[in-house]
Order: sequence, then structure tokens, then C-alpha cells
Amino acid sequence: RLLAEAALARPIAVLGICGGHQLLNLAHGGKLLQHLPHAEAHGGGTIHAVTIRGGRILRGLFGESRIEVNSSHHQAVAPDGLGRGLAAVAFADDGTLEALEGEDHRRFLLGVQWHPERCRNPAHRRKLFGAFVQAAQAVPA
Repeated sequence: RLLAEAALARPIAVLGICGGHQLLNLAHGGKLLQHLPHAEAHGGGTIHAVTIRGGRILRGLFGESRIEVNSSHHQAVAPDGLGRGLAAVAFADDGTLEALEGEDHRRFLLGVQWHPERCRNPAHRRKLFGAFVQAAQAVPA
């Protein structure tokens, strides 16, 4: 958690994946669901749809649409435990919060519950990691 807080204290781009997504929420004072009652549906690399609603980063990359992602988690950001300064921007059909963004539009702060590095669609990986790299390069030294 200390590393996340140190990164968040600097004006750098931050991307949290899976546990990093959850850690971003905790570092902002949020809470987690310790065990999803339907963890089987989100375990073992399950492929499922996520609906993007609002935000700016994911919506800018994929539009407000449904994308296919993978999951292998049994914990998640608590629906009523979103951290300060964060916005919930993508959800699985069962209501699991799958992505969050920082509300400060001056920085790239994104957390995704899935593993984009394991997504079957290479365009998905390129869009997400490309946006992160571009944002990281734009940060003033």
C-alpha cells in the first residue's frame, strides 16, 4: 500500500491491474469485498463482458460499450466502498466493479480488475497499454 500511496503522491501516470486496481481503491480510503460469492464466475481466467459507463480514459479508448475481458479474482472493490476521488466506470453483468478512474482529469489514473496483458484481443492490449505509455511520457520531469 505504501508504494501505491507514494506513486499517487507524485504527478505520474498510474495503471493498476487486478490487485493493483483494488490497491488503488484502498489507497484512496475505499473498501474491498473480501470474497465474491460468485468467485467461480470470476476465477480461472474466465472470459466475460464488461460495460463501460462514463469516465474518460476507458470511454476514450473503447467508447461507452461492452468489451470482452478476462477475470481471475475472488475479491473486488466494494460497490459501496469506492475511494475518495475515484469514479466507477466499468461493470460486469453481475454488478462487479471492473474499472475505476481518478476524477482529477489532469492525470492518468486507471484501475482495471482484469488482466489486459492476457486479453485475447491484441488491439485491446495495444489501446490500454499504449494510452498508459503515452500518458507516462507526457508527465513533466
